[in-house]
Amino acid sequence: MVKKATKRKVVRKKTTKRKWYRPEALTPAYQRLVKTVRERDELKCQYPGCKKKRFGLEVHHILPFSSYVAQRYNPMNCILLCRRHHELVTGKELAYAQLFSQIVMQNVIKQNSKR
Repeated sequence: MVKKATKRKVVRKKTTKRKWYRPEALTPAYQRLVKTVRERDELKCQYPGCKKKRFGLEVHHILPFSSYVAQRYNPMNCILLCRRHHELVTGKELAYAQLFSQIVMQNVIKQNSKR
């Protein structure tokens, strides 16, 4: 009796384009940036009217990460957004830059007044 050759299924690891798979997200400088922004923004989505807290939050660069190299690790260039709002504003950073910069300044003033 001849056995049929069975095909072995090749399992490939799925890749994702999420920021935590980017090499720069693993650097100590980037990890410090994320920690600073999360503390400053009190683990809340900073998009006006959003009530999302604690989980599913991402650090968003107000001025694009790829275009503004000098601002990559500046906490004043980052804001905490939920995944939904992060996807909404990605690609339209310059349209939201003034609004997000004002929100960041308010959070910095609020944080300094608590000290």
